[in-house]
Amino acid sequence: MSSTQKRQQVIKSHPRLNLSQQCTILRIHRSGLYYKPKGENFLNLQLMKEIDKYFMKHPYYDIERMTNYLNYDLGYCVNIKRVRKLI
Repeated sequence: MSSTQKRQQVIKSHPRLNLSQQCTILRIHRSGLYYKPKGENFLNLQLMKEIDKYFMKHPYYDIERMTNYLNYDLGYCVNIKRVRKLI
């Protein structure tokens, strides 16, 4: 059972078991109950779409050439670390 499924089983207003006890039984951390994952930001989604579209035409492009394409041809201002993370 994944930790997400375990978190969904916790009942916050349980009559007998408090949150700490339920988390101990399910073997999850209590702080994980309050975590809401962030999605990707809009710029990263745009960059990933552009990278995918261009990579389908030029699969031999490496990270440096893809960074140059994004910076000079499309006008984005990204560094090589960001492109490496998105590929």
